[in-house]
Order: sequence, then C-alpha cells, then structure tokens
Amino acid sequence: MLAYGGPLTRQLFRVARAQVAILELDRAGRATRFPDQAVEAQEQRVKKLRLCKSDDPQVIALAIVSGARTLCSRDTDLHEDFKNKRLIDKPRGRVYQNPAHKGHLTHTSSCRQQLKKLASGCL
Repeated sequence: MLAYGGPLTRQLFRVARAQVAILELDRAGRATRFPDQAVEAQEQRVKKLRLCKSDDPQVIALAIVSGARTLCSRDTDLHEDFKNKRLIDKPRGRVYQNPAHKGHLTHTSSCRQQLKKLASGCL
C-alpha cells in the first residue's frame, strides 16, 4: 500500500508519470490519500521540533498521519529522520532500498482496513 497526501502529493503530481501511477494504484485499491490538512498540520509540528536532518518534513508528517513505516528513498538524511525514534515510533520506521529488504514489505491482512480508517479519520 502507498500512502500519499499533503505537500508530497503536490510535489509528486508535478511529474505526469508519477501522477498517473499513483492514481492507478489508488483506483486499484493499492494507495490511500490522506487529508492534506492533517498532513500539513503535522508537518508544522515536525518543523517546530527541529529534529529533521533532511529537507523533507512533509514525508515524516505523512508517515505520522498515515502510520506508514516503510520508506523507499535514496536520501540518506531522510533515512536518518525516518528511523529517528523521536520523530517516528511505535513502530519505528524502516527503509527499503533493495531486494534484500523485502522483509520490510510484509504486512498483516488488516493493513488495508487500518489505512482506510486512518484516511477517513476513524482511528
């Protein structure tokens, strides 16, 4: 499942191929959009903490709002932020970079239901 929303969505949608891919995943039930306002509010809280090494507090905010705990990125500063217990905890964030990390992609049968509840603000 892919989580998206807030400023990150606007950044990704600037690239037409990314927008098409994300919308296709969403239609197929493999992506969930989280309310922009919730992600933006969380982003402001993350910025106030001044703990991010990366320039991507919107990614950390989306992870907090969505409950997503697997990051696919080559940004090493973002890796540190994503695994920072003071930013993301219970459970901690993990970084997927290559096929050896496939264990990070496992999930329970309730993941989709939990994402839908989170997206609708029911949890």
